[in-house]
Amino acid sequence: MSKKLPNLLFFGIDSLRRDHMSHYGYGRLTTPHITKYAEGGVTFENCFSAHIPTTPGYANMMTGRDCFGTGVVALNQGNIVEGVPVLAEVLREEGYETTCVGFEGNAAGRGYDNYIGFSGWGSDREDGRSHKAENLNDVAIPELERLAKGDKPFFLFMRHMDPHSPYLSPAPYMD
Repeated sequence: MSKKLPNLLFFGIDSLRRDHMSHYGYGRLTTPHITKYAEGGVTFENCFSAHIPTTPGYANMMTGRDCFGTGVVALNQGNIVEGVPVLAEVLREEGYETTCVGFEGNAAGRGYDNYIGFSGWGSDREDGRSHKAENLNDVAIPELERLAKGDKPFFLFMRHMDPHSPYLSPAPYMD
């Protein structure tokens, strides 16, 4: 009897502070959906970034190595050194289909079967606001539905940018 491998969702949220998440005890209700989702998953209480800013930080998460082990030591600087296995490649070898919803050319995007970009920076609509979360959802939800219908386990990495500057909130939250 073969054991079914679990589907994996990695939801990275750039610039989201743990100390402002109700899920981690912040006094205001800021992350109710994350809390509800986490009830069926795993919450890590003591996590620390191996490196900042985000480019080497994601490279660290996807390899388990520090910035010197990945060769990615600065923002928008290069790719993970060839020969260093990344999570997507390891999972593919185990039979997973892998998709990254993120930005073209990012160091953390290596090794995926599918790579889907979305508009995650600045104002992209007539209202002058940034719709980062909506733009991510527009491509991630159909991909999640496609992967869920497949016969292989899947790994879906979504790189969410909503809290990241520039933060141009949509209506009704504008200044």
